[in-house]
Amino acid sequence: MTSTEVTGETSIDASTTEAEITTNYDKATNDLKALYNSYLETDKTNAKKIIDNKATDSKVLIDSYSYSTDEEKTSLKKSIDDEVLAKKESRTDATTGEDIAALLTAATKGIDKTVSDSFALEKERADKEIEDKATASKEHINKMTSLTEKQKQDAIAEINNKVTTAKASVSSATTDEEVKAAVSTLVTDLGTVVDANLTTDKTNAKKEIEDKAAEVTQIITDSSNLSDEEKKALKDEVTAASKTATDAINASSDEDGVDKAVTEGKKPLAQISGKVAIIDETNKAIKEIGALTGLTEADKKALEAEIDSAKTSGTDLTTQDVALSFGTSASDATTTNVSAKYDKNGTDYPVEFSNKKTYFRIENNSSAELSLTYIKLTYAYSI
Repeated sequence: MTSTEVTGETSIDASTTEAEITTNYDKATNDLKALYNSYLETDKTNAKKIIDNKATDSKVLIDSYSYSTDEEKTSLKKSIDDEVLAKKESRTDATTGEDIAALLTAATKGIDKTVSDSFALEKERADKEIEDKATASKEHINKMTSLTEKQKQDAIAEINNKVTTAKASVSSATTDEEVKAAVSTLVTDLGTVVDANLTTDKTNAKKEIEDKAAEVTQIITDSSNLSDEEKKALKDEVTAASKTATDAINASSDEDGVDKAVTEGKKPLAQISGKVAIIDETNKAIKEIGALTGLTEADKKALEAEIDSAKTSGTDLTTQDVALSFGTSASDATTTNVSAKYDKNGTDYPVEFSNKKTYFRIENNSSAELSLTYIKLTYAYSI
C-alpha cells in the first residue's frame, strides 16, 4: 500500500460528516491518479531508454559488419530508426502499463527482425567475398605456365573444397565474429594452396631450363666439327645461362616472375645453340675448302680466315629479316631474291636455293655486310 493510499484512508476515517468523506475521497482518488500517471510516465521513460539502447547496440553491430556495403548498412540502420520512431509515437498514446509493455515488445521484435535480416545479408556478402577470393586464387593457378594441366586441376579442386568448407562455416555462424573467422580461415587456406603450387611451378620451371640446357649441351657434345676447347667454352656458357635462369626463378615472388624468368632464361640457351651451328659450319667449311683443288693455298687461307671470323663477328639476327647473297667465290657473290626471317628463340629456317656448295654473305636490310661463311646446300642460321 502506498503512502498516498494510507493518507487517503486516514483522511476518510477521520471524516465526521458526509461532506468531509466525499471531499477526502475525491482528494485521495485524485492523488492516486496523479501517482499512477507519475509511474506511467516513468514506465514510458524507461521503455524509451530500453528501445534506444537496443537500437544503438543494433546499429553498432551493423556498422561492425565487414562484407555488407556502406549503402546497405545505412539502409538497415534507417529501418531501425524508423521502427524506434514509430514506437515512440505510439508510446505517447499509451494509457496503461500493459500498453507500454506491448509497445516495448513490438519495438524489440521489429529491431530484432532488422538485425536478423542484416545478419542474413552479411552472410550473403561473406559468401560473395569467399567466391571472389577463390576466383583470384584460381587465376593465379591458371597463370602458372609451368604447372601441368593435372596439377592445375588438382589445385583448383582443392580450392573448391576450401570454398565449400568456408561457406558451410558461414551458414552455421551465429555471430559476426564467426563469419569473419570463416572468411579469414579461407584466405589463409587459399594462400597456402597458391604458395604450394607456386613452389611446384618453380620446380617445373627449373626442370624446363634444365632440360633445355641438357638439349643444348647434347648438341655441343654430338658436334663432330667442334674442338674440345670450343665444346668446353660453349658448355660453360650453357651452365652460366642455366644458373642465371634458375636464380631468377628462385627469386620470383609470383607466377608472372616465374614465367618471365623461364622465357628470358631460354633465350640465351637458344642463342648458344645457334652459335654452335655457326662454329660447327665454319669449321666444316674450312675443312672442305682445304680439300678443294681449284684454289691456291693463298686463296684457301684467305677464305678460311674470312670464314673463321664468322665465329666471333656474327650479329644477332633473331629478330631481323636477312637477305642472302650467292656466288661461286667470296668476291663475286651477288644478292638473290632468297630471304629468311628468324624467330626470337633462334630456331633455324632452311632456305631452298640449290644443291651445290655455295659461298654467300649474310646482310641486313641496309645491305651492310655482317659476316661471311661457307655452307652446304640449304642451311641458314641465326645466333
